[in-house]
Amino acid sequence: MDEIIKKHNELCAQRQTTNIEIAKLLLDYLERNPHERFIQALWNLNIVDKSDRFSEESVITLSKIKRQLEMHEEMKRNMYAKRGSEEETNSVDKGEQRENPDETDA
Repeated sequence: MDEIIKKHNELCAQRQTTNIEIAKLLLDYLERNPHERFIQALWNLNIVDKSDRFSEESVITLSKIKRQLEMHEEMKRNMYAKRGSEEETNSVDKGEQRENPDETDA
């Protein structure tokens, strides 16, 4: 019986540590995304979805959140990289037009 109580206490301590880590990740996410509503952030981080996850352990939830954060960061990098290359292409095109404003294709 003492072993069961010990394992339970260890699990509770780990759960509390994990819950605090989840809260810190959520706070960081909300600070970086001030335009999002709270429930929207929970949904985007896969904390809330349509499934019944009442009994899900915090370490599983934390793992899902970290995966979602990685996906969000990857999407942002891709979006900014695409936007940057489009802006670079547009500025080159505009620069060429300014250098030869009277030139026409003959």
